[in-house]
Amino acid sequence: MKPHPRKIPDHPKPPVVPGVTQHTLGHLKEVQAELKSRKIEALRLYEPMPLQQQMHASMASERIVLGHAASAADARQHGV
Repeated sequence: MKPHPRKIPDHPKPPVVPGVTQHTLGHLKEVQAELKSRKIEALRLYEPMPLQQQMHASMASERIVLGHAASAADARQHGV
């Protein structure tokens, strides 16, 4: 087998975004980590209602869900 003609770097360089400082990139990583942590926390706190528990316990591969999405006007009319 012929060797690859180009040398592939061991560690790819992070993409350079014009106008974004290292400080801003560091802050963005912190924010992303916090959002991920909050999503995990929300899942940990989730406790299904009885009907939801039945759905989670079901071994069915498909489910039929009936209902409708209420508009903002419906929500105001019903005091939601």
